[in-house]
Amino acid sequence: YEPLIEMLLEATEYPLQPDVCNPINMLDELTCNDRTEVATTLVKICLGQGKILEYLDLITSQEIHQTKDPTTLFRSNSLATKSMDQFMKIIAMPYLMDVLQIPLSQIFAERRQTELDPSRLGPRAIYRRASVAT
Repeated sequence: YEPLIEMLLEATEYPLQPDVCNPINMLDELTCNDRTEVATTLVKICLGQGKILEYLDLITSQEIHQTKDPTTLFRSNSLATKSMDQFMKIIAMPYLMDVLQIPLSQIFAERRQTELDPSRLGPRAIYRRASVAT
């Protein structure tokens, strides 16, 4: 797989051009239905090779340049969107768990009222809330 990995990593070093044959462009075109597996594999390869920033920069830049309507940016089933989703699942989720696990565990252990919408609180909770505020 080494030549394939080298070819994919080399492709992250140059801007993608729509009409130029590039392995990342080809993968994006060939995987029209479900790009999740391809995105997961590319993200893991780039993470392992220390090229994840270059890869994500490349495909998100391409997505920005190819999107005609800015309101639909990153809302499609594109390789860029799927790659960002997979990157966040691989990197961001463990980080969030590390950062938020202790405060969330404390909130649940104390059984504190955390509802922000007063319409979802029962009458006793609203009464207690009003008496605490005064």
